[in-house]
Amino acid sequence: MDVYQDKLRLIQWLASLEDMQIISKIKDLKTQNETDWRTQLTEEQKEDIRTGLKDLEEGRQKPFKEVMKNFG
Repeated sequence: MDVYQDKLRLIQWLASLEDMQIISKIKDLKTQNETDWRTQLTEEQKEDIRTGLKDLEEGRQKPFKEVMKNFG
């Protein structure tokens, strides 16, 4: 049996499930396994974001079109 078939069987089972305790446990499992993209950032990326936010707070910003001229 392949993964696709396993998934289909689980979907069918889940669709017919009425036990709220099991549904709650499945939701908890899903939440535990979801990755927060912010935890995947490197320290350098986090620092770049902090710097960008500080620049915005202090009024140092450029219009999008002006920035894109550097990449066109």
